[in-house]
Amino acid sequence: MLWFFERGAEVVRVETRVDNNTQEYVLVILWGDRAPETERFQTLEAFDTRVRELDKQLATENYAGVGGPMILPEGWRGPTSH
Repeated sequence: MLWFFERGAEVVRVETRVDNNTQEYVLVILWGDRAPETERFQTLEAFDTRVRELDKQLATENYAGVGGPMILPEGWRGPTSH
């Protein structure tokens, strides 16, 4: 899934997915002014914790979510936490 956050003219793109080859949860953060960051997690719990931390960080840094999440064409094939 893709989420977009804005702060003025700055945009951050956050992508979440499951790597079916390695069975890892993947978080990709594309900051407008720096290199992309990719983080991998072995457990859903660790992944969920990190995504929630990032959400808080973006809010603290005055980024606002733009619209709802966009589903990637290949879809989410991992488990859900809710």
